[in-house]
Amino acid sequence: MLKNTLILPTGDPDLAARLLRQAIDDLDVIVMLVFGVGADVEQIVTWADQLCNKSNFGMGNFRRVVWIPELGQPVREILAPIFSAASVDALPLVAVLNFHDVLKATLSGQDTIGPIVLEKAFLQGGLS
Repeated sequence: MLKNTLILPTGDPDLAARLLRQAIDDLDVIVMLVFGVGADVEQIVTWADQLCNKSNFGMGNFRRVVWIPELGQPVREILAPIFSAASVDALPLVAVLNFHDVLKATLSGQDTIGPIVLEKAFLQGGLS
């Protein structure tokens, strides 16, 4: 069961965009965005969700995961300023935004992704 992950809906692109905007605008968390579908992506989301618990010191989590299974146009518009309009068509598999919504880490499909690599990405999100 995912406790720290927002899964964006695939049937309603406007709702997906609103939920993504809210997640990004939450200034109190490091956000890990995971893009795509499939068994490998599901495993990445599961690991990332579990790693969020490492930041819970009794005051709530400082980490969140947003799973983006589908890129509708409204979601692309929100991501464009973060990734630059040119690279929205070539998004990484995983991206981490810091507390100020600045891109701090990316992982592609060519990277070997496991819990340690995801933890390192989360840690980069904590750097200013």
